[in-house]
Amino acid sequence: MIFTILGKPVPKQRPRFSKNHTYTPKKTVYYERYVKECYRSSNGLKMAGMVEIIIDVYMKIPKSAKKSDRELMITNKKRPIKRPDVDNLGKSIADSLNGVAYDDDSQIVDMHIRKWYAIDDYVIIDIKEVYNG
Repeated sequence: MIFTILGKPVPKQRPRFSKNHTYTPKKTVYYERYVKECYRSSNGLKMAGMVEIIIDVYMKIPKSAKKSDRELMITNKKRPIKRPDVDNLGKSIADSLNGVAYDDDSQIVDMHIRKWYAIDDYVIIDIKEVYNG
């Protein structure tokens, strides 16, 4: 199952604390809902067994990039070494798919996250069940 999430990827943000409770920042909540909807609209089914997920994050080439760097970015010879971190991106996607692609992200036994440059921001997710014994 391969599906696309259009727009700028949002990494998992740390929980916030107020005087009486802990809460997840709105930006993270909205992005996780959006990822769920993208999965549902692509007719994704819930997987019961072990899951493998490959996340390709495409980040917009900065306007300030030099022409020589821009060519390297387009040909994937230069890749993003800036925020957001891949671990926070992976956490955001994995948590988003809880309850829709699988019961719990503990079912993920293999995850690959890669960052690339592109003309626009988007994420491609390839998710599959590797064994349902």
